Amino acid sequence: MTETTEKARQYCKVLRRYDRVPTLDIRFSGYDVTLKSEPVEIDGVTALTLFFPVGKENAAIRATKLGWIDETELYEQKVLGKAVEQDSSDIKKMSWHQLRKHAANLGLDLTGKREDIESRILEVRRG
Repeated sequence: MTETTEKARQYCKVLRRYDRVPTLDIRFSGYDVTLKSEPVEIDGVTALTLFFPVGKENAAIRATKLGWIDETELYEQKVLGKAVEQDSSDIKKMSWHQLRKHAANLGLDLTGKREDIESRILEVRRG
């Protein structure tokens, strides 16, 4: 098991950024946490990745507002091998912006009402 995988087991959120060179060291400072990004490959795509410690969820929320994408679920499925189950109540808790980002990451059509996008996400998750 890699050091990154071991490190991620101690963290609550995994955020990634695709619009920067992944080999650069970028530091994120928010509230009471300062993190250094790491290049992590998932499904053949290497991106800058931040691992937020447990209890630092507010800093992770701030990072998403600054362009970082919450890829915790993807990381757990692809890298850690966990089967992550999310039901419709989790999707309903997402803000409109988070919902659209999540749908875009899944390659889904972003047109229509919120309910349409939610149902497309659930279809993909159910297989």
